[in-house]
Amino acid sequence: MNDSYVDKVLIVEGKSDKDKVQRIVNEPIEIICTNGTISHTKLDEWIEFLDDKEVFILVDADTAGEKLRKLFR
Repeated sequence: MNDSYVDKVLIVEGKSDKDKVQRIVNEPIEIICTNGTISHTKLDEWIEFLDDKEVFILVDADTAGEKLRKLFR
């Protein structure tokens, strides 16, 4: 996560997802990779950072993606 303020955050599963999104998004946005999984501890660390932001989650329609969606709910 970078130090400059952005009001939108996109959470993706992998680096290739991040790279693809960065090529097409033309506005300030923080893109965070979960690398397919994320622990409750790491999610707790993100809570304060994500609290005042508009958060979008793009994950695959597979078992790992479903687990991530449930965790973020």
